[in-house]
Amino acid sequence: MKNLIRSIVSAPKQVYYDNNLDIQFDLSYVTHQIIVSAGPVRNTFKEIYRYPVKDLVKILEFNHRDHWYIWNFRSEGLGYSENDVFHKISSYLFPDHQPPPLRLIYKCVLEIDQFLSKDKKNVAVLHCKAGKGRSGTMCCAYLMYHCYNQHGCLRTEEIMDLYTRKRMRSYSGNGISIQSQQRYLKYWERILSMPEELQKYEIDNAMPLPYDLEKSCITMIKIHNPSSYYNDVSKIFDLDIELETYLQSETKQERVDISSIYQFSPLDISCKKKNTIILIPEREIILNKIKDVKISIKSFCYCWFDMLMETIISNGEELFHKSDTDASEFIRGHFMIPWEDLDGFKGSTQKGMKLFSNLEICWRLYY
Repeated sequence: MKNLIRSIVSAPKQVYYDNNLDIQFDLSYVTHQIIVSAGPVRNTFKEIYRYPVKDLVKILEFNHRDHWYIWNFRSEGLGYSENDVFHKISSYLFPDHQPPPLRLIYKCVLEIDQFLSKDKKNVAVLHCKAGKGRSGTMCCAYLMYHCYNQHGCLRTEEIMDLYTRKRMRSYSGNGISIQSQQRYLKYWERILSMPEELQKYEIDNAMPLPYDLEKSCITMIKIHNPSSYYNDVSKIFDLDIELETYLQSETKQERVDISSIYQFSPLDISCKKKNTIILIPEREIILNKIKDVKISIKSFCYCWFDMLMETIISNGEELFHKSDTDASEFIRGHFMIPWEDLDGFKGSTQKGMKLFSNLEICWRLYY
């Protein structure tokens, strides 16, 4: 009965069955060295519908002996004790249904690669809670890194397709279905082929950013082709637009939590030009060290983007090589997202009625 309930909870993912141990578990071998698993638990009640950590350890010990190690991405709580897995675990924590910041991807991928490179028998076990989006994102990031180092090329779509085939049932859609997570994997693809001096701005927290942190700011939001409800511009604040970012946890080095930057309100300036409503914040939104930005709409639609990466995409990789003869004081950056590319409730496609065609956010990076 427990296995039936667990299988229902695990759907639409593939379930692994170990014939030798007669144990069923929600995990998949993506490659012979990479396992993606649902987060195991050690709790009598939760073991009714989730898989116990003791079973995962039995599978790993029987099949891989001393050659396994776990990476956890579940920021909402581990679900078991590190003692249960002999302290063979590292944690890189970020919230459910969200993408990992690029610096977190880099640190984690490097650690996985170092472990797997030591011995061909070594196996990396990646898990979050459900063992799908967060684990899949990190799994694909590692495979992209490995592919680039081995072959000098990247096949991001193929790698995401491989993950889907290995992890999901055939009728169940993409393994990485949250569009913000897909966007960050495309950033990661670009980073791997960037010059090293540009890579450092994204992956090294100690590296000073190449612009004035005290002057650079978000300047406006543009809402293109809003629905007829917003013909009265004052109603645009019903969208409840909020900007958020990641903050490094003060208690754990490899953990990020979401923090609010700015909540748009009727105090902000709004105007309409043709089919575009423009929102200008009442006070300057200074970037400081902000790179990752989350735009939330009505608390259930959202998207994440990396401001530095989007600035590079908009302006080219030479944008920070300012010559003495360049009279410009700042670099303009912008990010535009169609309604269809927003993530819905808990990362789903459920966004309700279409409210606009595109949302655009603009900023300036001052030298």
